[in-house]
Amino acid sequence: MYLHNVHRFSTLLLALAALAGLLTSPLSGTLTDRIGPVKVVLLALVTDAAALASWAYIHSKTSTVIGALMLEVFGGAMWGPGTTLLVRLVSPELSSTHLRI
Repeated sequence: MYLHNVHRFSTLLLALAALAGLLTSPLSGTLTDRIGPVKVVLLALVTDAAALASWAYIHSKTSTVIGALMLEVFGGAMWGPGTTLLVRLVSPELSSTHLRI
């Protein structure tokens, strides 16, 4: 909303960022399988923080597009490995696949 209302950017930027996140999500899944969820989450957290900090230095349309894409790609990269870590915290006895209601 900020980009649209204040800087008069098209909402197409939001759609482009969402599409980039969707297209790069298999990469985070592959990395989770190959190097483990902890490393992927840490890498995504650091790069997402850098992408968020880059918003303080955005002054052109190009830097805005790059910042939005980075934020979407690295922010979305934490969902898969984060869920994997949460699943590993639950013992098999308490997993929903073993519960009988």
